[in-house]
Amino acid sequence: MMIARRTRERILLACLAWLASISGAMGETPSAYDAPAPTPRATVQQPAVDLNQGAASAASHTESLAGRSKTIGAMPVASERVSRAGAQPLPIDGKWQNVVTTFEPDCGPGDTRDFSPTAGMTGDLHEELTGVNDRWWAEVDYLRWRARGYDVPALVTQSPVGTAPAVAGRLPGAEILFGDGSLAGDWRDGGRARLGWWAVDGQFVGYQAEYFGLNGQEANFTASSTAAGPLLARPFFNTAVGAEDASLISGPALTIDLGQGPFTYDVDGTINVSASSDIHSFALTRRHVLWTDFERNIRTDWLLGYRYFRLDEGINITDVVTLNNPSGGLVAPGTLIRRVDEFDATNDFHGGEVGLSGEIHRGRWSLNMLGKLGIGNTEQSVNVRGNTAVNPGGVLGFVESPGLGGFLAQPGLNIGSQVRNAFTLMPEAEMAVAFQVNDYISLKLGANAVYVNRVARPGNQIDRNLNPTFFPPANNPTGDPAPASKFDQTYLLLYGFNAGVEVRW
Repeated sequence: MMIARRTRERILLACLAWLASISGAMGETPSAYDAPAPTPRATVQQPAVDLNQGAASAASHTESLAGRSKTIGAMPVASERVSRAGAQPLPIDGKWQNVVTTFEPDCGPGDTRDFSPTAGMTGDLHEELTGVNDRWWAEVDYLRWRARGYDVPALVTQSPVGTAPAVAGRLPGAEILFGDGSLAGDWRDGGRARLGWWAVDGQFVGYQAEYFGLNGQEANFTASSTAAGPLLARPFFNTAVGAEDASLISGPALTIDLGQGPFTYDVDGTINVSASSDIHSFALTRRHVLWTDFERNIRTDWLLGYRYFRLDEGINITDVVTLNNPSGGLVAPGTLIRRVDEFDATNDFHGGEVGLSGEIHRGRWSLNMLGKLGIGNTEQSVNVRGNTAVNPGGVLGFVESPGLGGFLAQPGLNIGSQVRNAFTLMPEAEMAVAFQVNDYISLKLGANAVYVNRVARPGNQIDRNLNPTFFPPANNPTGDPAPASKFDQTYLLLYGFNAGVEVRW
């Protein structure tokens, strides 16, 4: 560790004065301090003695250094405290009158005493950097965060009893029961753990591992109706006719074509929508002191590391209809038909991080700030699945119909998997207030924000533009095929609060 020339001179002068006092006590060389060798923090009364010009110059030089900051570049140095009791008179005839000096030199690496002006103040920066038990630290936080949700179109509508089937469930006249808003945007509970180790005494270089995760958020919606009740429907825009339309899943005397020609049924229906969202992240970070000021109790570190972040979300839409009172055909009363649409989106970010962290100490209190920027690649994966299954008579179990999709997911149109890589920026900010309970434990309360500029989310992959003439079994499709295969992306914002405890040992 390199120490500035003036600081070395200062330490050398203090050591020489101490050795001179010892020599004087042994009767070898006359000393400016005609007293026994001082002990740490001892007060010595000195008689008036002549001071030669060189000694006076050295004392003046030492005094000029006493007021300087104890910061050399980015590295705190061993310090010495020189204080004088009471007022110090001016020299008279080249002599000092009634000088009482307390001095405590640091004479080598074996001297571990702390002579800094702020020594012994629990929570101050000097104590934090020079404490004996400061190699390891661990932090556990409770998180209360919120994520920006993703948009979904209107998925379920309802019309009152007596509405003509030709217009029931269609927008804008029908009541929207679910959709036309956002999902996965509620507050979530979570946790964060950090474990760090200082590789160098004085906390110059350290390494930290971090993990945070939020509880998986789920949203569920269910609606049911009989043929005699309100008419449930799944709304869409019919591109074949260029107008709003709806697929009814409950109502009286509804016309349905199951491949045997159109027949009418009294239909009871149920629809369920479920959505999930999971967020996890892991990081490895190297910390290196950038600047430290003991007088102002301020420290700044630069950070360099690796970040992994995962966002895994999905939405499932399932409707089941029961066909009663068939008007003809071979369909047994009570036959069930189930349609399933699934939209899943997964984002895996891998990248490097660079940033700064800062600490401002005021006694036991401190303000901690952190800012980082992650730069890397996100692998975005979108999977769309759909199927239709039939349970004849409602007693034989569901049998999937080959080649049939669901409703919003259709084979040959948007069903399938897509993967792409996107250059991504991931900035992060944190601010926390900490209270030092004792030498080992501190309590923290803070706020956080994480932003990811490119992610794929399931709601953005739903196309509500449908062309029923392309639905299997399609005989004479007309117009443009729809739904289209989408691979849209948006951004993610996480923000919230944290409360936790840090332990150092």
